[in-house]
Amino acid sequence: MNPNKFQACQYLIRTHEERGDKIIVFSDNIFALKIYAKSLGKPFIYGDVSQEERMRILQQFQSNPACNCIFLSKVRRFRTGGQDSAGRSDACM
Repeated sequence: MNPNKFQACQYLIRTHEERGDKIIVFSDNIFALKIYAKSLGKPFIYGDVSQEERMRILQQFQSNPACNCIFLSKVRRFRTGGQDSAGRSDACM
């Protein structure tokens, strides 16, 4: 992992937390997402996180002023085939 990216992420989070902003950090790299979130002591949501835990984290993010940063990956919905509204086929998982 690139330590410069981590430092930049850490700086941006700190800067926005000091301003009182709510921050959502998106990443498609699950490995980096978990390392960054754990290193910074922030909650994270990715595919293996249960629906109950996702809802708990999101509720805390929305209502708790002390929880102002979360890390998210693209959480995929697995279906058994078919097409979405744009006509793209779903992969069977």
